[in-house]
Amino acid sequence: RRHTVIDFDSQFDARLNKMLLIRSLVSPFGKGVKCTKPSLQIMCGTQFCKVLPPQVTQIHSHEFHTSNHCADKQYGRLVKNEVQALFREANLSKIHETPKPMLVYGIAGLTPFVVPPLYMLLTGYYEPFLMMSQNMYGATILAFIGGIRWGATLPQSSALEPNNINIFTSIVPSIIAWVSLLLPCYPLTSISLIAGLGASCYIDIRKTANYPTSFKALRLLLSLGAITSLTMSMGLSLILEKF
Repeated sequence: RRHTVIDFDSQFDARLNKMLLIRSLVSPFGKGVKCTKPSLQIMCGTQFCKVLPPQVTQIHSHEFHTSNHCADKQYGRLVKNEVQALFREANLSKIHETPKPMLVYGIAGLTPFVVPPLYMLLTGYYEPFLMMSQNMYGATILAFIGGIRWGATLPQSSALEPNNINIFTSIVPSIIAWVSLLLPCYPLTSISLIAGLGASCYIDIRKTANYPTSFKALRLLLSLGAITSLTMSMGLSLILEKF
């Protein structure tokens, strides 16, 4: 009899997989629910083990439970590889090769990002004006970053051609910066700016081959400083008492 049950034809095997899928979908919501009809009992799992041998039920259930886990694992591995490639291509050890004025003014440009969260940490109060000024400065920097890409397409000898993709990606940061300032509260503005700064940094480092390594290192360093400061201010605005 066991051989008769396991030897399914293709049509019944398709129905079996369908029932297993239904069972996996409804099982989290099936606690405390009693199925009265035999057909529903089979789909909900109350009579499922009576239809199939335990070996078959165990194998198919294992496949359904591990599929989502494997997808999450694969996605996590992909993100990890991209982050590692980002740091490898930027190569922060080359930052000393950046032209001195660019390096000095770039690091000094982090001041409006860093001061607001430091002030709120030292005083223990959330200051809306400081967060507003930080967000406005962040929007200005995001628009400036788009302008860098636009300007890089202008020289005739530039490897960055003024095609649709490059021009489009150079104006998107300005649009994100403008929209972020229209959002109704500062945390949403910070989230929008963080996303824009992170995406533009990724495109400049991973998707633009003709930028010098020293410039990519500076872009990564300044972007990390800006994103960290915005994240700190956003978190402090949620936990500190308003001044």
